[in-house]
Amino acid sequence: QHKHLQEIYCIYGIAEQSYNIHLLLHLSATVKAWGPLWANSCFVFEDALGKLKTLHHGTKAVPMQITSAYTSKSLLGVLVSKQEIRNHQILKFIEEMQAKHAVTKKVTNINGCMLYGKPTYRNLLRTEEKAILKLLGDQLVSTRVQFYNRMCYSGHIFSCKDYCSKFIHADYAVSLSSRNCVEIHRIIVLNGEVYFIGENIPATKFLMCYPQVGSLCSNILSISDDNAQCKSKTIAFRPFDVINKYVILPMTEKSVTYFIPINVAEY
Repeated sequence: QHKHLQEIYCIYGIAEQSYNIHLLLHLSATVKAWGPLWANSCFVFEDALGKLKTLHHGTKAVPMQITSAYTSKSLLGVLVSKQEIRNHQILKFIEEMQAKHAVTKKVTNINGCMLYGKPTYRNLLRTEEKAILKLLGDQLVSTRVQFYNRMCYSGHIFSCKDYCSKFIHADYAVSLSSRNCVEIHRIIVLNGEVYFIGENIPATKFLMCYPQVGSLCSNILSISDDNAQCKSKTIAFRPFDVINKYVILPMTEKSVTYFIPINVAEY
């Protein structure tokens, strides 16, 4: 192995000396699996994987995300080469799109809550105002507030129901320290603080449990279609009131919806 490392510079150049330590410990296994070392550059392979990771976000339809992003970047270069662009702002924008790393979206940090995108402004609806007043008492200063669709708190992404529906996501349900299960309908900023506004879900514990999965099912919640028709109550709560987040799994053939916990530990 040492002789191989000493001769790499002379034969292949300094660029091929960038082997990671964990790869050096498995050179013999690499030769058996992939053939002669000179035929494979592990560093180039890992570098390519790193580039692929910048072409997708999240875990849904990753191959399609990578294909779409790579195609778009390739087409951008072709289209730009056919145009004579002199506007400084346009050139800067194109340069940012062609950069190795994606341009960071607008993020607002309020007391540890990372709010994504630009907010919209409007007055609170009467039901929303009542929910906030019940939470804060008489502290409501203004009924005109900022609304966001997504935010990150304590390492977890929270999205509004309307936003999730656009992207076929179903992770807008949470449970609170009060043991209520709630759908997140609004993320608002009022008087410099972040609040959720949502509706109670009449969910119950999923009692069926199989020996092979132990107590895993004990944290699953369920709601029947009949209970779902019940009028829900609008409530307001703070991000630190959330103790769990759920993925919603509808079962149309059984007329029931399951709420699968993402993390049963407290945030």
